[in-house]
Amino acid sequence: GDAAYGGDLAGSGCGGVAFDAVYATDAAFAGVRAGVVCTWGDRVRGGVMPFAGALGGIAEVVANPSAFAAVSFGGTVYAWGLGTAGGDSRTVDNHIRTGVAEVVPSRAAFAAVTAAGDVVAWGDAAAGGDAGTVADELRDVHTVVASSSAFAAVSKSGAVVAWGDAATGGAPLRDGVPPALLTSVEKVYATDSAFIALRTDGSYVAWGDAGSGGDTGTVAVALNRARGNIAVVKATSRAFAAVDNDGVLVAAWGDPRYGGDAATVANALTHIHIDKMQATDGAFAALQLDSNVIVWGHPGLGGSAGDVGHKLWSVHEVLASRSAFAAMLTNGHVLAWGDASAGGDARDVTCSTTPVPAPGRIHPTSSPAPPATPATLAPPTWPPATTSPATPVPVTLAPPTTSPATPAPVTLAPPTTSPSTPAPVTLAPPTTSPSTPAPVTLAPPTTSPATPSPVTLAPPTTSPATPSPVTLAPPTTS
Repeated sequence: GDAAYGGDLAGSGCGGVAFDAVYATDAAFAGVRAGVVCTWGDRVRGGVMPFAGALGGIAEVVANPSAFAAVSFGGTVYAWGLGTAGGDSRTVDNHIRTGVAEVVPSRAAFAAVTAAGDVVAWGDAAAGGDAGTVADELRDVHTVVASSSAFAAVSKSGAVVAWGDAATGGAPLRDGVPPALLTSVEKVYATDSAFIALRTDGSYVAWGDAGSGGDTGTVAVALNRARGNIAVVKATSRAFAAVDNDGVLVAAWGDPRYGGDAATVANALTHIHIDKMQATDGAFAALQLDSNVIVWGHPGLGGSAGDVGHKLWSVHEVLASRSAFAAMLTNGHVLAWGDASAGGDARDVTCSTTPVPAPGRIHPTSSPAPPATPATLAPPTWPPATTSPATPVPVTLAPPTTSPATPAPVTLAPPTTSPSTPAPVTLAPPTTSPSTPAPVTLAPPTTSPATPSPVTLAPPTTSPATPSPVTLAPPTTS
């Protein structure tokens, strides 16, 4: 890509590194491996860090379009990038040196929540970077949510405090929200310019830009009908969509061009997989329990699946960039739609099936050979047979340790020592079969073993018409 915006790793020292995670502003990247940060891209907007030495011990990195903020495992915040967008935190460094639990970005500012429940903000004041007017109210906070230029903090008691640009939700009281409705709040959601809070009694309150979801008048009946049963609210940049606990779309509102009107698909949105619904800046994608995907909103931002729409019927997961969607099918294939320049066209992409190596491990180019295992050998057949006779005739012999005086024409490999009770050995039959073979009698041994064990041997390779008795000497030891 564009080298000035992070499309070239040359000279960064980050090439070839197996990062655990990568984060991005609009013009730079920050990769983290084993807690150490490496950056590249535009120098002003986060491509170069101003710290002496390597930045290590990092647990998390967050970014707005022009700056980064990293939180260490000890709760220290390090910020870099465009100073006016939060890349310069020197005015609040004394408050974010330790104990920070979370950092939330807006368009050009950051807000940090400490483990003690305090909130510290820095960056562009017009984007929420100055919380001085509400500082006394920011106590015992457990979470902060951001629109593009405002923040809303929710305390452990359920009280909501907002600050930043009034046009994007920074002044709920100015928008006519009664203070009483900003209490007993469980969850807060945001578009770029509005907020909605769900309260513990099932009621709700919205504020901010009316055209971006700050006005619920057109869907008030539907939202009230689902009171206490709303499971999740998703947001594009200018619209909200609420889903109940049964996976049914309750309502969509805000800018209709950006997903605020779901009338054309509402009847089909009855089995939404609640945890797998996604949104771009201008469209929604609802993965159904039957693995189908239904989309609506701005066509150029993913609101129309176009040529891949008829293939979205066996989907395992849906992911979103700011302007495009990608669906992973159950067979591992990937389909994409939306803005092609933002990942919405995967036709020329070849996905590798090579497993991603674990951080810090060498990834071999080929699989190593399996370790050798001891071979299990079958007992040898001795002597090897060439052909099998139709009716083999057994010949009983005592296994000699020395060659008999007049051996039969059978080749035997005698044992080096004779066991006291030798095991029977099966010999291969002759290559040709005698018509009526006669038994072969071997000479009695000079000394007789106590109980010689019979050994079945194959008859000779040629069969005499009337074979003469042959006496073999027994083994010298039993």
